[in-house]
Amino acid sequence: MPNFRRGRRGVAGFFEEIPAATVAIISLLLFFSGILVALSNYTNRQQSSQFAQEAQTFLEGLLGYSNLTYLGQNGIFDVYAMEALTVNNLTYDFHPSFQYSVTVTDTSVYPLHYNQNWATGTFPKDTSGLQHGWVSDSTPVDLWVFNFGDDEFHAASLTVVIWS
Repeated sequence: MPNFRRGRRGVAGFFEEIPAATVAIISLLLFFSGILVALSNYTNRQQSSQFAQEAQTFLEGLLGYSNLTYLGQNGIFDVYAMEALTVNNLTYDFHPSFQYSVTVTDTSVYPLHYNQNWATGTFPKDTSGLQHGWVSDSTPVDLWVFNFGDDEFHAASLTVVIWS
């Protein structure tokens, strides 16, 4: 027969391991949830970066767009070609996967200004529902105007806003 004694010297049992196991499990859960959050943030930033790159590519395409430029010169727009261009032409030639607004704003000191806007829709007031968000990009351009027998080159700004 085993010799059992009563007293404070007991045998270690299962109940001492429960707190240690709980701390280890909680630590692992926090570690893996941190990895998931970091991966999610990385994926969102990659998508945001790709969307910003699409805006830049669209803007660069417009700078050299033959239906818009003066004699094919990159960044010099023909005012008369601007007036003839429609949003359907832009959509057909560029096939964007997003909604867009393209604005050319004449910033010159000449008294007559040539401003033009092409848009596939109106920019939403509440942007929280957009899947990819929105991006705006702008660059200076020149406008060629043939005015009363003289060539004029107006300073202007080309602004592209895309959203999806």
